[in-house]
Amino acid sequence: MQTRTIPLLEVIPETVENKHFYTNGLSKLIPHLTLKVHSDLEKCYVLWDKFSPKQTLFDLWDFRYSFYEGYKCTPFFYTLYEGKKVLGVLPLWYDEYENKYQWFGGWYHEENRFFVEDEKLIEFLLAVSPAPLKLNSIKQFEKIKKLEMFGALGKDSDLKYFKNIENVSSMDGFLKRLKKKRRYHIKTDYKRLVKQGVRIEKSGNEDSHLLELMISMNKQRFDGVVRDIYPNERDQNSFTRVVRNAEIYDVSFLQAKARNKIAAIDIVISYKDVYYQFAGANDVENFNGSGHYMAYYEIEDAINQGFKFIDCFQEDHSWKHRYFDSREVFEFEK
Repeated sequence: MQTRTIPLLEVIPETVENKHFYTNGLSKLIPHLTLKVHSDLEKCYVLWDKFSPKQTLFDLWDFRYSFYEGYKCTPFFYTLYEGKKVLGVLPLWYDEYENKYQWFGGWYHEENRFFVEDEKLIEFLLAVSPAPLKLNSIKQFEKIKKLEMFGALGKDSDLKYFKNIENVSSMDGFLKRLKKKRRYHIKTDYKRLVKQGVRIEKSGNEDSHLLELMISMNKQRFDGVVRDIYPNERDQNSFTRVVRNAEIYDVSFLQAKARNKIAAIDIVISYKDVYYQFAGANDVENFNGSGHYMAYYEIEDAINQGFKFIDCFQEDHSWKHRYFDSREVFEFEK
């Protein structure tokens, strides 16, 4: 199906209501701009590849595409052109289950960014964007307050958790930076489980069967009752593809075992100088403190491998604030 080319003047005519667009320094450009909405996946890839800085895991097409394979949502890449030159892209998909437009890849992705050559173009993209629309985890930028003109802008309810370990040479060095009580709890649980014989078996994405086992552990975590709510089938399919598509990024399974029982399974992903704590499951009934054990091991593992940052994603889960730093991200709705 041919993609329609829409002159931006048709979408944002020079009226009193649109006065702002003709006074923001780009008014002379508007008559020369056109809008196209691309849903062809190959074209969407080309646009993504052009603008993505590829600095983080969330910037990678292969990682996002894994969620496309799991969710099967139709992409809608709102794209601004000057002639044949692409000036900016708002990469969206439409989630029929949620009945709204979202970032391409969905809610799971963090520190999202607008793909533009000039930040002022973000205003044009939001003006022509569809509704209902929810953009979560927007990475802060200089003119972010301008988004309030086009919808509801607020702080994301979940902070982004991370740790700079560039100047940390050992686990002891990391622990010394913690408050005494927090240092005591994580170190005590780790050493206790080590004494009980808990050890880590590390493997790559070839052990993808561990993903199914991790999901099963998560479903049965609370009092042995199987839960159907989390993770849902679309997330399970996406996680499977994340493991399978690992080439640009690396996937490792960490399996904590003792007495022929599994205490925990975590998935960690590494890309460039960042160690990502992607997902995990713990048998807290039989191995109390296994969450602390895995956190301790992974922090030390990241330090020993020479990573500069640990990224443990958003959502505190009642523990991340104890050991990691945080920063705000934003969300936009219309």
